Amino acid sequence: MMKKWMKILSVVLCVCMIGLVGVFAVGAETVTSPADLNPDQAVNAAKGLFDQIAGTLNFANIAKVLAIGIGAVIGIWLAWWGIRKLFSMLQKVLTRGRMSL
Repeated sequence: MMKKWMKILSVVLCVCMIGLVGVFAVGAETVTSPADLNPDQAVNAAKGLFDQIAGTLNFANIAKVLAIGIGAVIGIWLAWWGIRKLFSMLQKVLTRGRMSL
C-alpha cells in the first residue's frame, strides 16, 4: 500500500518540477547558454526579477492568497469529512442493516 502512494507522490513531484523548470525557462529565451552570460547581465537580470517580485508583493495580495488558500483547505477538509461519513453510513447500512445520522 505504501509503495503505491510513494509512486503517486513521485509522479506528482516530477510534474511539479517540470512545471517549475518551464516557468524559469520563460525568461531565458534570449540567452542560449549560461556561458553567454557575463556578470553584469546576471546581476541586472537578478535585480529585474527582485524588482518585479517586490512590485507585486504587498499586504493586499498576500492577504488574498492566504484567504484563498485557507478557504480551499477548509473546503477540501469538509469534502474529505463528508465522504468518510457517507462511506461509514453506507457500510453500516450494508453490514448491520441500520442507518444513523
